[in-house]
Amino acid sequence: MKIINCKFSKEQYPVFIGNTVLTDESIWKPYLKGNDIVIITCKQVSNLYLTTLQKTLFTYNPEVIVLDNGEQIKTLEHFNHIINTLLATKHGRKTTLIALGGGSIGDLVGFVASCFLRGVDLIQVPTTLLAQVDSSIGGKNGVNNAYGKNLIGTFYHPKAVFINPNTIATLNHRDFASGLAEVVKYSLIYDNDFYDWLEENIKLINQQHQLIIQEMIYRTIKIKLAIVLEDEYENNKRAICNFGHSFGHAIERFFDYKKYLHGEAVAIGMVIASRLSYQLEHLTIAEVNRLLTLLQQLNLPINLPEKITINKLIELMKTDKKNQHGNFNIVILSNIGMARLWRNITATTLKKHLEQIF
Repeated sequence: MKIINCKFSKEQYPVFIGNTVLTDESIWKPYLKGNDIVIITCKQVSNLYLTTLQKTLFTYNPEVIVLDNGEQIKTLEHFNHIINTLLATKHGRKTTLIALGGGSIGDLVGFVASCFLRGVDLIQVPTTLLAQVDSSIGGKNGVNNAYGKNLIGTFYHPKAVFINPNTIATLNHRDFASGLAEVVKYSLIYDNDFYDWLEENIKLINQQHQLIIQEMIYRTIKIKLAIVLEDEYENNKRAICNFGHSFGHAIERFFDYKKYLHGEAVAIGMVIASRLSYQLEHLTIAEVNRLLTLLQQLNLPINLPEKITINKLIELMKTDKKNQHGNFNIVILSNIGMARLWRNITATTLKKHLEQIF
């Protein structure tokens, strides 16, 4: 088992990475301060891992709330549903909420935990690769609305994160690849050596070799923590974690979160951002093509859907959280392993560059 200690300005918590985290009660005990425990999960995950976790926490007799699957649960309606359920069953400030599932469950339950009675304990148990390497780490929680993704939310850290790499074996190939997009992103923005490692281990990654997957998860989390520790509340440096996301979120919204998984949309977004980086003379065309090859080998899409016009893409990007004063801030690459913000870009300038790309 690997353990990463996360130390932030006001919070400190461990991330456990190992195959026994769902079955070893002893590692859970220090993070459960009472018997008032609620596991919140989704239908798909409940069929796979809920019984195992319930057996592990049998002495605590946890209650369970099961929601629908997917991004559609990240709404204020589902937020209110959970809050009302907790209030109706008379849960109090000593409640511990356990988020068992993928990124959508983690984001939603984290938001609930931060708000319920002004804050209760939270434990993250991410079961998808994307949640394990990204959304469960760093304390960002929230829901979507008609104007965009994650526009309502909080910064709120869990008491612990429990990651079993074996859970990704139950993912379909698209969900697995979706998580790999975030892994590639972190190598691109921060660690050229890790990018080389990913290229060297593509075959074993696609085969889900146990030791390779555990090492990949560990290295990705270490990168994210290094970035978050420099900028816990996303005032500057942490924004680079959104590489590919300005475009990716717009693509997701255009298709009402139904056609593309998050990582698939981000992969397309990273291609667009990398081509912009080439236009701005930061990347070589060989480096752009190197990324295209890597993404394709990891079974990720690389082409902008024909249905989305450049004007529509820009319109959907206007609610991006990085924007300021009506202009765009786009994360680009200075080179492979280093990212920065391309700041204060007008819609006209952005459109000009996108027209050259497409």
